[in-house]
Formats: sequence, structure tokens, C-alpha cells
Amino acid sequence: MMRIDMRAGAIEEAMRFAMRPWIGSCAETEARRSDHLDGDLPARQERRVRRHLVHCRRCRLAYE
Repeated sequence: MMRIDMRAGAIEEAMRFAMRPWIGSCAETEARRSDHLDGDLPARQERRVRRHLVHCRRCRLAYE
């Protein structure tokens, strides 16, 4: 039987792990934040940053 970890953030962490190939990391998002805000990112990098912001509360709060 599979156990489901219900700790705070466990679901968010599982989603980040599953989506890793399509979502940028916290470090990548932080490094590209300025270019993202200026609209200077290539389309693929822009999508990775936007997807990361949707799934990462910490980066989303820093972005806001």
C-alpha cells in the first residue's frame, strides 16, 4: 500500500519533482527574474519561469 505524505508542502514538493523537466528550479527562476519582468526571455525560458511561479509559493511571493 502506498503512503501519502500529508505534511505541509509535501504535495507541492511532489508536483515540483514530477514536473521538473518542464519547470525551472528556484535558482533558475531567481536568476531570470529580472529578464522575466523586462520581457527579455526566449519563449522556452519564459514558460519555465511562469510554470515555476505557479508551483512555488516561495518564488511567487518573492516575485510579487
